[in-house]
Amino acid sequence: MQANAEIADGSDALVAAANPLLALVAQLRDAVDFADVAQLRSEVIEQIHKFEEAAVRNGAAAGDVQAARYILCSVIDETVMTTPWGAASDWSTSSLLNRFHNETWGGEKVFAILDRVKTDPRKNIALLKLIDFVLLLGFEGMHRVLDNGRERLADLRDEVGQLVGRNLPPPPSELSAHWQGVGAEKALRSFFPLWIVFAAAGFLLVTMYSFHRYRLAVEVAPVVERMQALENTIASRVVRP
Repeated sequence: MQANAEIADGSDALVAAANPLLALVAQLRDAVDFADVAQLRSEVIEQIHKFEEAAVRNGAAAGDVQAARYILCSVIDETVMTTPWGAASDWSTSSLLNRFHNETWGGEKVFAILDRVKTDPRKNIALLKLIDFVLLLGFEGMHRVLDNGRERLADLRDEVGQLVGRNLPPPPSELSAHWQGVGAEKALRSFFPLWIVFAAAGFLLVTMYSFHRYRLAVEVAPVVERMQALENTIASRVVRP
């Protein structure tokens, strides 16, 4: 897997590596039956190992990869266990979280990780983007059992999306290689007050990330199509309505 422009700044290193697993989450949410849950678990474990390898190749920090793995295990465990076929299986006694982290439930810790990364969103932008994506995919964790939990979760999704939008990395330096800053600043000042320029730049950045979030949300479908190896293995065992 080669690095591309999308992960050149490292902010998409985790999401890019996690795409197959995130696509699988969307696929499993629609499954009304699954004939071989044990085989599914084995295949997901293999995909998690591939995620770790890809994330490292993409330049993700080791600590971020470990935290991302915890998040992915939690969201996949929750997705499976909230289906009738998953609840009737032995998944809860052989969960991914137990396999990789020796824990049984990540519904609280995922949001503890979120609280931690929110303290320095610019530094933790790759993890923040991954959490944004899993929330868009419907991960609830502890909010599933809290009073007004889903209303709080909706607010949290908005907060995380806005936080990522405000902390996106700057454009690659090569895009501005020929930018004449001093001359441009004088020209801008002669036409617009600086606060208008800064406000417009901020609006553009937020708009760009709003589009980015939308793209992430709808990206699941084409990603599923690219998952030929995994999909060919599980398609015959997934029964859809």
